[in-house]
Amino acid sequence: MWRSSYLLQDAVHSLSTLSPLRRLLLVLVVLGLASLLVLRFTGARRSNLSGLRSYAVYYGQGQAEALSAYQLAIVQPTSLTAEERRGLQRSGTKVLAYLSVGEVEPTRPWFASGQVDESWLLGVNEAWGSYHVDIRQEGWQRLLLSVTDAYIEAGF
Repeated sequence: MWRSSYLLQDAVHSLSTLSPLRRLLLVLVVLGLASLLVLRFTGARRSNLSGLRSYAVYYGQGQAEALSAYQLAIVQPTSLTAEERRGLQRSGTKVLAYLSVGEVEPTRPWFASGQVDESWLLGVNEAWGSYHVDIRQEGWQRLLLSVTDAYIEAGF
């Protein structure tokens, strides 16, 4: 049976505002996208996630030790230092980088540096302070692939 945990710092909006169905859908989407990225970039025929019994989705900072209690940690890449990520991986925790395909936060470096064309933005997600992005835009797709490559190079 899966056990989920959301370790969020006070500055991050609480997932408790989402209905249980939306939370489940969010987790399924994140895990599905993470699995696809693993398959796409490692050439693996199957992801090695079938035996996992616990996971955490984490957006904060300073909780690397708590994440070691889980078999899988899906994190914002800025949530962990490289040393913390390597330590988790050495302890047996699989660490995947979270990358939103359909939204962008204004605090993301590629947004702040002007790499996101304003014409790609569809509206504001008031709950998270982010922007909905038109995923059909080729420029957005290229940017996501570039960011994904950087995450893989960083060791995720």
